Amino acid sequence: MIIRKILASFGKERFYVRPLYESEMTNIFEKVGFKIRDKRFYNIHPLKYIHNHLVSLMNKNKIIMLWKELEEELGKDPTVIDKGRQYFLTMYFEVQRV
Repeated sequence: MIIRKILASFGKERFYVRPLYESEMTNIFEKVGFKIRDKRFYNIHPLKYIHNHLVSLMNKNKIIMLWKELEEELGKDPTVIDKGRQYFLTMYFEVQRV
């Protein structure tokens, strides 16, 4: 709570909303009766910044296709997800009601 107030003091917001962690999302799905069938991670932060701010307009589509392919491959490697999931800005969950 204190951290939210400190962060809020830097802007006009009354509080700072942080994204949910993977463990929090998993707990929410379990509480409402869903089991997770698949879980993927996307939007590696440094790549997202490079794509959005540094890549020339004519190369954006090419880069985004390569990026998607790279993230799909990284997502298949359990070590990357186990030790590097904090580098991804987006999580994808496929759930099923139990």
